Amino acid sequence: MGAILDLIHEHNYRVGPCEVLRYDRARPLIFPKGYLTRLYDLAKASSRRSPLGCLPDAFCNMQDLSHDAVTAYLATRNPLLVFAVWTSPSKWVEAGFAYFSLLKQDGPVRFGFGAYSMFGDWWGKPEITLLATLGLAYFFREYGLSAIYGERYATNDRTARFMRQFGFRDAGTLSRYFVRDGQPVANTVSECLVEDFERAAEQVLTKLVGEGGSGEGENGQGRQGVVVKP
Repeated sequence: MGAILDLIHEHNYRVGPCEVLRYDRARPLIFPKGYLTRLYDLAKASSRRSPLGCLPDAFCNMQDLSHDAVTAYLATRNPLLVFAVWTSPSKWVEAGFAYFSLLKQDGPVRFGFGAYSMFGDWWGKPEITLLATLGLAYFFREYGLSAIYGERYATNDRTARFMRQFGFRDAGTLSRYFVRDGQPVANTVSECLVEDFERAAEQVLTKLVGEGGSGEGENGQGRQGVVVKP
């Protein structure tokens, strides 16, 4: 692993007010009972284009996007990372979350299929770029991965553009692998090698921190947050 991953690890995956928190229901002061419902509701409300918000793209090829199905699935994800933006020393708001749909840690080759959701209010803001960098660093560093792969609907250009800045590149498209609205649709697989991510992370952090784009200021203010009790 490279120096940039060690550096991010030493800072506990936090830069300024942006931090990656690992979900743990054994920490009720941070993640109160029923917290996964909160993530579901935020994802469902994060887009005006669909009554299901960003759920269809966040859980692509998942046919049942009901509350019970999605929260039950999230409960099995380990780790489940929550992207937090601190608005005060004791209060933070969620910008999204990430997890592995598949994680292979045995043997000399370690890799994972990652998935993420960034909530609509945060698109276009520097916080999500910084949080995605921290989240990917967590996955690579904590699990010793040589590569992270992703899958998306082939028409999801926004994800393609967003993930490209972290070193992801498309590896191929299958024309009828996913199902959406009862019809077969194409999916695209992308990959990011750890060495490519390390180079990209250095560039992203240099740019964002150098420009003061770590989320300082009013971004995130006025949203309902999670209070951490002393």
